[in-house]
Amino acid sequence: MSGDAPKAAAPLTDSGEFVPSYYEKWPNSLPSSPDFFPIGVWLQDPNRERDGKKNSVNYKNAGINTFLGQWEFPTREDSAARLRTLREDGLYVFAGDEVGTAAVMDGSLAETEGLTGYHLGDEQDMSTNPKHITPKEVTEQAQRIKALDPSRPIYNNWGKAFALYPWVGAHDDEAGLKQYCSEVDISSSDYYAATDGYEPADKHLPNYYGQAVTNTRNLCGASKPAWGFVETGHPFADAPGNWPPFSKDGTIEPAAVEAAVWSMLAHGANGIVYFVHDFFKGGLTEDGLFDHPETVKTVTRVNAEVQSLAPILNAQRQPAGLTAKGADATLRADKQGTYVVAAENTGNGGDASFTVAAAAGATVEVVGENRTVKADASGTFTDEFDGWGHHVYKIPA
Repeated sequence: MSGDAPKAAAPLTDSGEFVPSYYEKWPNSLPSSPDFFPIGVWLQDPNRERDGKKNSVNYKNAGINTFLGQWEFPTREDSAARLRTLREDGLYVFAGDEVGTAAVMDGSLAETEGLTGYHLGDEQDMSTNPKHITPKEVTEQAQRIKALDPSRPIYNNWGKAFALYPWVGAHDDEAGLKQYCSEVDISSSDYYAATDGYEPADKHLPNYYGQAVTNTRNLCGASKPAWGFVETGHPFADAPGNWPPFSKDGTIEPAAVEAAVWSMLAHGANGIVYFVHDFFKGGLTEDGLFDHPETVKTVTRVNAEVQSLAPILNAQRQPAGLTAKGADATLRADKQGTYVVAAENTGNGGDASFTVAAAAGATVEVVGENRTVKADASGTFTDEFDGWGHHVYKIPA
């Protein structure tokens, strides 16, 4: 047989960043398959009904696969029933809160079948009432839970001290923030850029959702998963923001939800969480997402696209090796190829360019769009983006 031998593929560099095999540390956890991407909903009763169906089914039909938080778990009367419903419907659940996890610590957790992990709490970095919950207190709480049950990971959501780091209202310095998540296995942080009425007018673009992911990763460590967090409705009763075109009268617009999700993915999010409560003076609607039918359609479509891209979104992030102009982007790689996940970051649209050494002279696939772009000899390729639009690129191995 004549001719040159085929060129061996260059070995992959392990960047040390999160990959789904991380979840194999625990006998009970999320799937470690690259085909699974966590898409969660915050503090929902799976047995509440809408349109004659349990919300476990309604959320699953919208592409949700994980429930995050169950009030007063495991002491409330229906804790076991909720866990059973989620188990039967094939959903994952991180259960507990500041009250419920205390019950775990004193050994009163009776049923654990189907429990994926523990939900430690929410926004302790912003806590003031009745007092500020310190990094030391959170660390000790996590350690006590792990001593009682080391078979499940711990999830926690942080607030603006993480999402807007460095945030003017933070109680703790960088070292304190890092200590908060030192014993937490999965983290997210929330800043509702489209609806927040408290922050200055220049902090309400969709790319702030992505920046929250980057800040969380930087503070909690790149080897741990950093999840994104976005609202779907009207999350503030007291000071709703009005930031057109992203929100109207304190309610996020469906297009802004989509832009937020893709900003988070372009910043390397390892999971997505939806905050679906609607707050109003005098009360709230727990499953408020379903009062916004156009948002339901958007979330369902976006979740389907995200899940179809799970192998790419789960490929190991490469913190070096990508230069992007005109868009936020993250570089990922596995044995099948190198990937760029990109989202336009100004709302103006136009051309964006990306330089990746592995793309030199290559034909680059625009994933899911039935087209390609050509990279030059330096590995630079250019593509057009709509305002807040997104593209995913594959450079074959």
